Amino acid sequence: MTLKQLIQDKREEILKIATKHGAFNVRVFGSVARGEET
Repeated sequence: MTLKQLIQDKREEILKIATKHGAFNVRVFGSVARGEET
């Protein structure tokens, strides 16, 4: 499983935790966003 797949599978949980801690407009960046993660 790639990191991108893991993030997609856990998206709702990630956003729920982020909201709980006052974060919004959560973004993925770097190699994952470019599809180059290893």
